Amino acid sequence: MNNYSVIRARGYLVIEGQEIEINYAATANEPNAIPKAFFGVAVGRKGPQLQPAAIHRLRASIAATTKVECRISLEETDGRRTIPIPNGEFVLFEGYLSGLQMTRQGNQFNPVITATHWLADMDYSSSLSQSSHPTNPSNFSYRASHKAGGTGASKSYSPFKAVGRITPTTLAADFWGQGLRPWLEEVCSLDRINADELAGLGIADGGANTDALRALNRFSSSAGGYVPLALDMRGLDSNTIAAGVWKAVQQETFESFANTTLWGKLIGDFSPNYMFSVIPRILDAIVVPFVPGLRIPHVTVPAEDYSVLSFSSQLERTLRGVGIFSGIAAKTGATSAARLGIGGWYSPVASGMVMMKQGPRWLTQLVNADRYSSKAMANGARPIGNAVQPGIPVAAGPDGDPLPPDQVVNQAKTLFDKYAQTRYAYETLRLRQMSFGGPLRFDIAPGSTIILETASDKFISADKLAIPLIGDVMRVTTSINFGETGQASTMYNIGHVRTAEENSQEGFSLDEHPLWQNSWPGAAMVDS
Repeated sequence: MNNYSVIRARGYLVIEGQEIEINYAATANEPNAIPKAFFGVAVGRKGPQLQPAAIHRLRASIAATTKVECRISLEETDGRRTIPIPNGEFVLFEGYLSGLQMTRQGNQFNPVITATHWLADMDYSSSLSQSSHPTNPSNFSYRASHKAGGTGASKSYSPFKAVGRITPTTLAADFWGQGLRPWLEEVCSLDRINADELAGLGIADGGANTDALRALNRFSSSAGGYVPLALDMRGLDSNTIAAGVWKAVQQETFESFANTTLWGKLIGDFSPNYMFSVIPRILDAIVVPFVPGLRIPHVTVPAEDYSVLSFSSQLERTLRGVGIFSGIAAKTGATSAARLGIGGWYSPVASGMVMMKQGPRWLTQLVNADRYSSKAMANGARPIGNAVQPGIPVAAGPDGDPLPPDQVVNQAKTLFDKYAQTRYAYETLRLRQMSFGGPLRFDIAPGSTIILETASDKFISADKLAIPLIGDVMRVTTSINFGETGQASTMYNIGHVRTAEENSQEGFSLDEHPLWQNSWPGAAMVDS
């Protein structure tokens, strides 16, 4: 009697309610990127009845909007019977078909289905309308004047409604969960402003951006890897910093929304300005306070858990320090960096080059010229708030007037310095990369910080090459072969690599995020 068992995996796609057998599956996930997937599809005929494979029946109905789900089922066999494994079926990928590739080698025909993640719902249309292409002229998406209220196509929207969401309270609690996300949901929920042209063409579905809203609703605020974006004021007046963030958002225009997808807006504008990242996972997505070079690891990978390793490091000339310009922002959005000079500075070494950087938009908006217009008004009155310029309170001195610009900048110096430290660590580590691979695993999501243990040569004592390496996961690639080889693996591309010794040194790593109170070391690809 044989005393053994084998775990057997089956992979299949669910397309329009039908199961399609696949030979292999490959997925790729990165921070701030929409994941992709590739599936090798079984062709020909199967079984005693010689039934054609499902792909031959579905080929004509495959379109870019066709939903697809890749499932993996695990079962155990001892050669005589097959037993399904409890909870042995799970989703590997969910999204939409994006293409069909076909190759032929001799008598072998190999079709490959390509797919894009469900996050693509945020990238298929203008931010204002699911029917408007991002390259359309902006005056197609809205009128120069429109009704202030109403319903249906006459309902209006202004990006300045975000002001009500960006307050000291929401910034201190969760900028994403209580501020930015509810605002973006409002953007997606409202009817498009100028639907008459489409109605004239017989198109009546030019309303709310329901597709983008559906994807936005799948962002999790309760997942195991989620931490709130709670602002670390670092001694700065909360009203001042809230006004700076609000001022930056206020500069958003209809043109920028109409000519940008919601995904492009989130990744290209908000993410770099507010120093967070979107982490795509299998069933959800999370917005996290990612920062390169964080000292706290998510997991430690022992040397026996991987079989492939490649490491490269390019050493640049020593960077002495990084400075961050500060200035006074005009109502036009222009910033005078020369007015107040360097607001932030970080220098861990005594020699080398000096790099000057412009801070994010909200940081340069902490001092606004329009806040001091009260000096030119009768009896010291301040400008009255309105829909475009709400009267957000700012830090005030003993006389009730706004603090002088230099005092505001002095209060914000710690914040400027922390931002300079972040830029220094990034510039120092940006050319340090490695990759490794091993068995299939789902406990490391992109953006996670990991420690990779290395094995020493058994014939060399005190091997200096066998030192732990720390870095940030910039790409996760899974590959599963369901054929005769039955192989499955995960590859990781790692950025900002440093040694364990460097991870404790100034300039090579960070013990906290410069902006947000909570640190995010990483998360799994799926909670369960």
